[in-house]
Amino acid sequence: MIRPYRFLFVTLTMLAINDSHPLTASDPDTHTVRVKVTKVEEKKVGKEWKEGTATLEVIRVYSGPKDLNGQIFTDTFQTFGDRTGRSSLVPFEVNEEGIWTICKGKPVDGGKPLWVVCGRVRKKDNARFEQWEEVFELMEKVNAEKPEKRFPLLRELVNHKTTEVACWAVSVIGDIDSSETGAYLNAVAAKPDPKLPVQVQIALDVVLCKRKESDWLDSKSRAEMLRGWVSGKQDQHDAGRILSRLYNTQQDHNLADKLAVELWRTAAENKEWPLDTRKYAIWRMDFVVKFSASDEARFAAIDWVYEQMRSNDTIELRRAAAGTLSQLPVYPKRLKAIEEHLATEKDEKVAEALRAAIKKAKEDDK
Repeated sequence: MIRPYRFLFVTLTMLAINDSHPLTASDPDTHTVRVKVTKVEEKKVGKEWKEGTATLEVIRVYSGPKDLNGQIFTDTFQTFGDRTGRSSLVPFEVNEEGIWTICKGKPVDGGKPLWVVCGRVRKKDNARFEQWEEVFELMEKVNAEKPEKRFPLLRELVNHKTTEVACWAVSVIGDIDSSETGAYLNAVAAKPDPKLPVQVQIALDVVLCKRKESDWLDSKSRAEMLRGWVSGKQDQHDAGRILSRLYNTQQDHNLADKLAVELWRTAAENKEWPLDTRKYAIWRMDFVVKFSASDEARFAAIDWVYEQMRSNDTIELRRAAAGTLSQLPVYPKRLKAIEEHLATEKDEKVAEALRAAIKKAKEDDK
């Protein structure tokens, strides 16, 4: 039985991609179902907020035992937010339909196990509901095939026109430990397809980091693929996904420090990327420095941020770089250069950030 996977689960909960989520194919008590809201109870919290509970009935099973059909469970919403991240932020409506991932919870007082909501895709608050619906319908179709026919079907789906489908297929392949999937991933690692959508390439990188480890992590083909991500033209959505992946893979120590600095620099300097994303790439250089074990990489990152502050011809990027300097561990030679530059800086926002950088550096040196 093919079940929801890490990449899929995180998208269901409408979070950023999180490569380390513990949900895997070995979870026998996690299922994906279509539900209908049959009852909603809500109350006001203060003047503006609402919270409540919805009663849900399973009307279709995409992944899991068929006797789930007709079963009842509940879900909650809190429009003011939920620290656990389990409740919806949007109220439910009677007769609303959606797709839920449910997990078997602990029994209460010796009774049957309760179903716990692990994720949801709702038509009313997910602009790509139809695409995710297609994923689950294909999940159902793949599950219905004989085991020996599943991998060829999944391999075809990697090239599916719907990105969500292709990423799901990649994640499933990554969790199937067989000679077929091993050979396929070896071929992909040797020559990644640059024509695949960037989100699918990201999903492949996640799988290959897990399956091939150092053979992939330090490979020339991977470095070329990553450089392709930050060198080409990207919209804000894909650019954000790329930076999220670079952040996660360096944090997991799956990206060489020197290459990490190069990739973030290239992204920030790429004039074909949206300005807001380029600013974000500069701001996040503080994390590149934090995660780097190499002094050479850290100093290179700090020096680059300084040069962006000093000479970039876009004031928004100069200000972003100055703000980043105020968060970095500035070493003595660079501190002196910042102090000298401050004497001639004409933009007050840049100057304010530089004063903060100098103050922090001197406090850290005590």
